Amino acid sequence: MTQQYVADSLGVDASTLSRWEKDDDKICIGKLRQIAEFYHVEMEWLLSSDHGSLPMHGTKVVKVANNVHNNMNGVSEELLERLSAQYSAHIEILHKLTDRLIDLLDERPDRSRQ
Repeated sequence: MTQQYVADSLGVDASTLSRWEKDDDKICIGKLRQIAEFYHVEMEWLLSSDHGSLPMHGTKVVKVANNVHNNMNGVSEELLERLSAQYSAHIEILHKLTDRLIDLLDERPDRSRQ
């Protein structure tokens, strides 16, 4: 992927992405979420010091992810914990809604018999 392609996908100028890669600019939470979605990683992974392996390969991916992590070091631990808890709560709600939808689909009468 080119830098321009990634920048366009994130809705930012290539110069902004370049500043993020060089660790010359901070990244807001909204863009952090977009970056996580774009690279198919969890926000927690971007914020973690233990990165393990990426589901995608390429030095630019690693560089951007590492710089996102470095930029987030200025954010308070309390805020990060609250954001993580909120994210987890939303995921739990989505799981419950999905389970309920499956239950409702299982309960509906078979339309082919009507």
